Amino acid sequence: MTVEQIKSFMKPMGKKCREKIGLDPELQAGQHRGEFPEDEKLMCYHACLYEAVKVTDKNGVANADMVIRQMGLTLPEGIKQIAIAGVKKCDEQLTPQEVCRVNYNYMKCYYTEANEAYFFP
Repeated sequence: MTVEQIKSFMKPMGKKCREKIGLDPELQAGQHRGEFPEDEKLMCYHACLYEAVKVTDKNGVANADMVIRQMGLTLPEGIKQIAIAGVKKCDEQLTPQEVCRVNYNYMKCYYTEANEAYFFP
């Protein structure tokens, strides 16, 4: 799949999670500019996305091994290693926290470490 195909595939999930959480569309759009304000709804939006793509553990927290496996199956070669390296680096930095916050911090870190491979809606 190309990055554009992945973005298209993820778009309905983003809409569903945005509506479920009640997230302001501007906050959703801001993440693509590197804007990750400490907003509870934005945090829970990311938890919803991880759950939607089935890469969470039994507690609802993103699981690095599951994320990397999915990336290995879906990402194009040009960004696969960048994305996987970003996930690994972020996984090392994060500590257990409330589900929404830890998934938000994961996504924020991933954007910082691998923004050229940021495909989340």
